[in-house]
Amino acid sequence: MACSATKSSSDINVSNPKNESENNFVEADFTGQWTLSSVSIFADPNDIPQYKEGDYIWDFGNGENNKMVVTQKNKDQAGDMFALKEGEYQYWLKDCLIQIGRQVYLYSFDTPDNRAYDMPAGSKYNQSVFLYLDTSLEPSLADGGYELILRKLD
Repeated sequence: MACSATKSSSDINVSNPKNESENNFVEADFTGQWTLSSVSIFADPNDIPQYKEGDYIWDFGNGENNKMVVTQKNKDQAGDMFALKEGEYQYWLKDCLIQIGRQVYLYSFDTPDNRAYDMPAGSKYNQSVFLYLDTSLEPSLADGGYELILRKLD
């Protein structure tokens, strides 16, 4: 689902992410902690990194000062080309875009129930809120970008 640029922060409701009256549009915000769950990219499956719960935590805090912190659980684990390196990053939001450091993403919030291909049926995360960060700002069939998928931590 695409983000809604017409929503104000007072319209946000994270405690009830599914809003049946708006075609299952998930309302959420960036505050709090998110764990990097996976990356979606058109590539050989052997080349796509697999992330464990909590390998990378993105902490947007309470949204003040437009700063977020990435922590890496296993410091000995080598980074990859998709995960942000551990550290503090400035970010800004405009419409459906977020820039973190120097990377611009098209963002959306959703649940796996709305995006059935992301999660097997019966998963304990089917009602979790996920943040999708897509580097493809101009989607096409021959897309060369990737999408980071982060799950909101309770």
